[in-house]
This record gives sequence, C-alpha cells and structure tokens, in this order.
Amino acid sequence: MKREKTDYIVQSVCNALDILETFKDAGELDIRAIREKFELSKNNMFRLLTTLEAHGYVERNPYTKNYRLGLKNFELSQAYISKIDLIKTTEPILEELVDELDESSYIGVLRSKSVVYLNVVETSQFVRIVPRIGSVGSPFRTAIGKCQLFDDSPEKIRQRIEADEQRIRGDQRSPRAGIEGFIEEIEAARLIGYAIDDEEFEEGVRCVGAPLRDYTGRITAGMSVSGPIQRMSHDHIEKSIAPALLRAASKASARMGYSSHVQQEHELTSLSEPQ
Repeated sequence: MKREKTDYIVQSVCNALDILETFKDAGELDIRAIREKFELSKNNMFRLLTTLEAHGYVERNPYTKNYRLGLKNFELSQAYISKIDLIKTTEPILEELVDELDESSYIGVLRSKSVVYLNVVETSQFVRIVPRIGSVGSPFRTAIGKCQLFDDSPEKIRQRIEADEQRIRGDQRSPRAGIEGFIEEIEAARLIGYAIDDEEFEEGVRCVGAPLRDYTGRITAGMSVSGPIQRMSHDHIEKSIAPALLRAASKASARMGYSSHVQQEHELTSLSEPQ
C-alpha cells in the first residue's frame, strides 16, 4: 500500500515552523501570546522556542524578554535570493567577457566536495570548452574551484582535502602536486586574485578563475574562462585573460552588494577568527 506524503510529516517540526510564521505580522511576542495560537502545553512550547533560539531562528529582546525572529531567517532568505539572482546578475557580464576574450566563460558554486556549474556562455570559436550546466568538477583541480578557497585557512584547506574521497595525488602533468604544494599554490593565487588550472582537470585545457563576493564579503561563487592551451598561453593569461576576468568578477561582485568597505570589514573579521 502506497503511503501518503502526510504520513512522513513530523508534527514537532510543523509546530516549530508554525511558530516562526506567527512572527510574520508581529515584531515581538511573549510566550503567552504565542501559546494562545497553538494547542501546545507550556512545556512543549518552551522546548520548541528554546530549540529555535539555540539555532538562531528566534531571539529574545534583552529588555522586554519577548521573542522575535532571529538573524538566521535573514541569512536563509539572502542565501535563497542570491542563488536566484546569481545567474541573472552575472549572465550579461559573462556575455561581455566572452565578447572581449572570445573564450567560453562560466559561473560555478562550491558545494561540499564539488564545484557545480550554474551557467555557461560559449565562445564562437570552433574549438571550445563547454561544461554542461549542472555538471560538477573538482574544487582542487579546477580554477573555478580553487578561487573559492581563497578565504580558507591552510588548515581548512587541508581538512577539505583530507575529507575528500579523491585526495590530491601526484600528477605528472602538474608540478604543484601534494597537499602542502596545493596550499602554497592557493596562497600565491590569492595574492594575485585569480587561480589557474593548468591542464589539471582536462588535458589540453587551461582555465583561469576568480571569486565572486556578496554583500557580506563572503565568496559565494566563482567566475572562470577556459580554452585550449594553444590559445591560453601563460603570457596571454597574464596580459589579457586575467585582467579582463578580474574586471568582470569585480563588476559582478559589486552588483551583488560587495564594496571596498565590506572588504575591509571582512578582512578584519577574518583576522579575528581562529586559524
């Protein structure tokens, strides 16, 4: 017998979500006002509110002791909006970048152990490098992945690699093999603002990637340009590809609310966080 979707609903979760929705039309509520809206015991109501408070979904006004929505709701809404707006915001910039360089350009986001390609604008060149939208790549072998590690401490990068099922191994095509060598590569790339995949993900292909930052200063995505090594010499990358990519990434970040003021605050926060 096929089970209905309602058979899988967890009532306590429903109660917690219902509590959150009561704040849509109210700035603050005391526990009595919240209880009046639900048939829950005082003990159950207190447990739910305490759990929501522990996770940042509600908070208490230190003066009135009333409950109100916590910052976690804002963070989730911004995360949702940013993913919707990311493609719309960056697509015209990608198109301008492709018009300028005549090489395919991409947007990708780091998710767990992979980079997911969200958008691609193709070059008009006969030979082109075009990953499928939704396809995934290694954050350690792609420029679009490497650049999204720029804010990670060496220890965080080391943990990412060690947690990956396919760790960085020696590769005859790349002189920058091994965990410590990779960390040094990211440190050097961070200083110039972009990372390079030198035939590490696909033989015969070079890629340059730069991070995109949002209004908080955090890296939320990467932008990259790829092409066959015959058209992507290191000299061409340094003189033409990288400067154009950095301009495009800066423009995209600005449209997502990033500014030099945010950058300064983000750098100060990063310095105060334990490494």
